[in-house]
Amino acid sequence: MGNMIVGPIWFLYAYYSKDKNLLKFAGKLLELTDVYLTIPGIALTVLNGLYLASVFGGTKNQPWLFYSIILLFVMWALSIPLIYLQEKLYQSIDKEFDIKIIDTLLIRWGILGTIVMIPPSIVFYLMIVKAI
Repeated sequence: MGNMIVGPIWFLYAYYSKDKNLLKFAGKLLELTDVYLTIPGIALTVLNGLYLASVFGGTKNQPWLFYSIILLFVMWALSIPLIYLQEKLYQSIDKEFDIKIIDTLLIRWGILGTIVMIPPSIVFYLMIVKAI
């Protein structure tokens, strides 16, 4: 969840600097950290959780894990339009750099990104309050 929170902060900092090169760099950095940190981190967390659940009796004894897996699939489904929008944002920064288009895409990206953060936040909550 760290990159999902910190990444947009980097990007907004670059946006408010009004420096086109910094904004391009922040976009590229966000893209790279998504590919090399966020996606593998989520995949490893899910695999680790499934393995540990099997060791401790499966999802029958860990119902929070079953609901967490469902919520992660919801997050992945919601992420598809977010990734499309994010790529469109990067392309508009690289090619045209029309601030009105960037503003519109950035607002949509922020709203959709917030919605995508809801399922992992619920998973985090379920992990903390689970019965042992």
